[in-house]
Amino acid sequence: MMGSAPPVFIVSHTYDSESETKTLASMVAREQLVHFLDESVKACTESRPWQPLQVLRALKAVRSATLEVVANIIKWRESLVQPEVFPWNGNKENYLIKLTRDLDFLRYLPIKEYYGFTLAAKNPFVLAISVKTGSAAAAASGPKLGGRGVGRGRPESNGSSARTGRGVPSRSNMKKLAGTIEPRRTPAEEVPLLHALATVDDEERMRIEAAVQYLREEQERSGTASAHEKASPWALDMWLKRPYRCMDREPRPHQQRRDERASSERDVTGLEPSSSAAQAETMATVDGGDGGDGAGRIRDEAGRS
Repeated sequence: MMGSAPPVFIVSHTYDSESETKTLASMVAREQLVHFLDESVKACTESRPWQPLQVLRALKAVRSATLEVVANIIKWRESLVQPEVFPWNGNKENYLIKLTRDLDFLRYLPIKEYYGFTLAAKNPFVLAISVKTGSAAAAASGPKLGGRGVGRGRPESNGSSARTGRGVPSRSNMKKLAGTIEPRRTPAEEVPLLHALATVDDEERMRIEAAVQYLREEQERSGTASAHEKASPWALDMWLKRPYRCMDREPRPHQQRRDERASSERDVTGLEPSSSAAQAETMATVDGGDGGDGAGRIRDEAGRS
């Protein structure tokens, strides 16, 4: 007696080349922003001119770009028979693992000294975290418009050990930087950008939380993370406890005119902008998405785009 034939399963491969192209384009756009920020850190730590205004724009833009990349990779994976990593650097890196820490070098910017917040390690979405102080009010605010910054000091290390690689200055440059961070007035044109960086609405917060959850799961799936890396906190965890809130107010017209005059006077002193200025103007305007199952909400966003 012949047995019944085994069931036949037909697997449909719905590979989407358009999705792959879109994902790669978003990764390239993000890498251009990362490169600009890397050059800005180098300029700062080498006592060369850098542009805080452009850096603030790029910080906000790279948050949106990172959200877009994660959403695009999730959508791309849905077109595959089996989930695969999206390779980078000649197929040597999983890009989702790479972006988890590829902005750690931002801790070498004098953000704390200039604005009163810090950028912790493991912070791919550039969340601004309040600096701990004795006063809750002071912790929630940075330097006031037209007021003095925190002053001289060494950039926040955020508890991360110094590592060689992108954006990491030499010891001599770190010592030099510690002695050259001067008190400064917060220019009026930087205030709206500080507000934009510090403001995370409910929709964006949910997208970030879902993306971080997806990245945690990716770390587990990859099997490459050490026990120390798995135990290290994400910036999101710190930000949920101590979010930075910009208390600066929009400048009054006469204050703005005065700051513009001061800015124009600085422009004629012979200080040359760094070679990255033109690139910053272009890169900081990259369009991007503005988070259980970490893929759910992100996938919905990618589907609407």
